[in-house]
Amino acid sequence: MEQSNKVYSFILYIFLAVCSIIAIGPFYLMVIMSTYDTNALFTDLHLLPGNNFMINIKDVFLNAGFGKFYFNSIYIAVLTTVLTVLVCAMCGYALAKFNFKLKKTAYYAILITMMLPTQLGLIAFVTEMNTIGWTDSHLSLIVPAAANAFAVYWIRQYTVQGVPTEIIESGRMDGCTEGGIFFKLVVPFIKPALGSQALLSFMASWNSYLLPLVLISDQKKYTVTLGLSTLDALYRANYGARIAALVIGTIPMFIIFLIFSKSLIQGITAGSVKG
Repeated sequence: MEQSNKVYSFILYIFLAVCSIIAIGPFYLMVIMSTYDTNALFTDLHLLPGNNFMINIKDVFLNAGFGKFYFNSIYIAVLTTVLTVLVCAMCGYALAKFNFKLKKTAYYAILITMMLPTQLGLIAFVTEMNTIGWTDSHLSLIVPAAANAFAVYWIRQYTVQGVPTEIIESGRMDGCTEGGIFFKLVVPFIKPALGSQALLSFMASWNSYLLPLVLISDQKKYTVTLGLSTLDALYRANYGARIAALVIGTIPMFIIFLIFSKSLIQGITAGSVKG
């Protein structure tokens, strides 16, 4: 029995190793390719880094203005993440621990919106942004993102399962304000949920392409995703520079994942155990 378990574990580890290589392989090749010029890329398959990376990066940032796109995406993603986590945390907490009229209706409405694709209401959304004068403005990418139905649902579920009502009642008995109860008593219990939502919100904002495409027309306000599309025309024959821009565009994602990956795992495992 013990021998069969060892064989099973060995096969499982081999399978996981192969899957990891398949998943990491394309990104590794992309990083390697970003260190060569176009001529070298078409002469041979390179598995070790070259010495042309900084030249490619300098070319992209100085000649193509990629630094502006990079800055736009960073501050849009950061503001979107902070606003989404703050607003959705308070909404989720209210749905979990407060009693008010139409509470179930609001909850079911949130569940329904989770089933609707973004493209379904795109025309109405663009019309609304145009009416309030937010087209060609980063506000149209930041403020509406705070209405994240999945984030509200996720934090609401986590609050129901992970925050004892007795803690909230004791805070009220001690004279703590509702804001103080939320920030001082509730938030420490739901930090894993907030961390996981921060990661997901940042990823969604950073990778967003459709909304910036239809809302932003001024090239100075482009995000990284739109900026990468402009490189196709500017560097049609310079594949080294284009691939280097792709590599630089993924760095913030890795940094944010390293920061919030622990919270994401804790949030998922806690939800599965308590659920």
